[in-house]
Amino acid sequence: MEARVYDVVLHTAIGKRKGTASIEIEEGRVKGELDILKTPEYFTGSIDAGGTCRITGLLRTFTRQVPFTAQGTVTPDFLEFKLNADKNAYRLTGTAAGGKEQ
Repeated sequence: MEARVYDVVLHTAIGKRKGTASIEIEEGRVKGELDILKTPEYFTGSIDAGGTCRITGLLRTFTRQVPFTAQGTVTPDFLEFKLNADKNAYRLTGTAAGGKEQ
């Protein structure tokens, strides 16, 4: 199993929301925790040898929980996803914890 931690930014229409993502990768499966706005939410998905990843989970806002699906790329140095939640799409970017800010 490989464990990684990223400093992430969720790019929304009302601004950037910063947080962290903890990811565990094992045999083509990925699971982890996305912590944005101090509210951790778990996600699961799949990843191929090239780093292409698909995940599903929840985004928690101040008033509700929104299910999402996402597709993107995960490497040891960065991650980038397009999240689809409700009728909205968001970009999630990140660098390995301790790396340069997005």
